[in-house]
Amino acid sequence: MDGADELLRNLPKSEVKGDIEYHAKRFQEGTREWIFKRLDDCLNDRSSPNRVMVISGSAGMGKSVISAVICKRMKEAGRLAGSHFCQHNNVRYSKPQLMLQSLACHLSHTLPDYKNSLVEQLSRNVGMELNSMGVEELFSLLFKDPLSTLTDPERSILMLIDGLDESEYQGRNELLDVIKNQFSRLPQWIRFVVTTRSEYNIADSLKHLQPIHLHGNREENFGFSLKCG
Repeated sequence: MDGADELLRNLPKSEVKGDIEYHAKRFQEGTREWIFKRLDDCLNDRSSPNRVMVISGSAGMGKSVISAVICKRMKEAGRLAGSHFCQHNNVRYSKPQLMLQSLACHLSHTLPDYKNSLVEQLSRNVGMELNSMGVEELFSLLFKDPLSTLTDPERSILMLIDGLDESEYQGRNELLDVIKNQFSRLPQWIRFVVTTRSEYNIADSLKHLQPIHLHGNREENFGFSLKCG
């Protein structure tokens, strides 16, 4: 194992394949295609100012099923940069430092240039305990700084966080704070999908990122409707 692999091996990585397969089995073919088409349109429109698609709905409305199908389709298309399924009753899946490291690990497998840049950043910080860093400081180390050196791949790629409302840790949702404060600093060609229960005002917190809101009352997909922010 070379030094680069050793640095990346130390990053915790949540294995989401099981989550994706579990939820995708519950998908009914032919349903909610309007959501997937809207996502494709946003990804293909490089001039779109929308950075985030927010899928909100009540518990049991199928948000995680939609997330799983998005992951499968985007992976097949070579456009999935990383995904994370939050679980409020599992510290590993809810602690923001671990989630950011896991997403960085996923992204390093998608973009070789990012992997090289990330290894360079980590090599400058050997000995630093990543789990004890502040969330925004860690975000800069793992994403903002290494991504700033990359050339535009001339296609948009996607990162997905399912259950953002469940990422509260020790009374705070620091992951939401990072999305709100730091995602606008990332390259325009990285787009995001986040899902949340509708009783949380997450979309309002992200309004400066011009999110696309999916919520409410569309008859053929009870629990969801489309509104462009």
